[in-house]
Amino acid sequence: MCAKKLNFSNEEYLDFDLVGISSREKEFRMAWLLNRELDWQLELSQPIQLINGNQKSEHDMYVYESEINHFVIRLLTNRSVNGVLLPEFGHMEFLLKIEGVEQEQIQEWIKRIRGMQDVLGVFFLSNESIKNVEHLIFD
Repeated sequence: MCAKKLNFSNEEYLDFDLVGISSREKEFRMAWLLNRELDWQLELSQPIQLINGNQKSEHDMYVYESEINHFVIRLLTNRSVNGVLLPEFGHMEFLLKIEGVEQEQIQEWIKRIRGMQDVLGVFFLSNESIKNVEHLIFD
């Protein structure tokens, strides 16, 4: 019996936007700073567990679901002691996975996050640049 290779398109799984944040802050402090600056309500959720070969890493996740505006924001720690969630963005400490928000609003948030004192850099990450999209599918 021949092995079959299945290909899937990232497009069907990329119904979100991704923003990278560089900062020396701890994840709980970054969540607090974002909550204060953007009037969000990020709360600690179950961590993401990533198994890559025989190596297992755990990444904290903070979630804010707006029932009024119908969007979801997830603050993810990209780097942990045992690995990186998205190696292609290994230089980013945090990732914001944003679902259900218009580009104009995301750009406004990026501008405000850039202005925060404890943030070194903020970058909109194009869907084409995400090589490990399967690491972001955990719902």
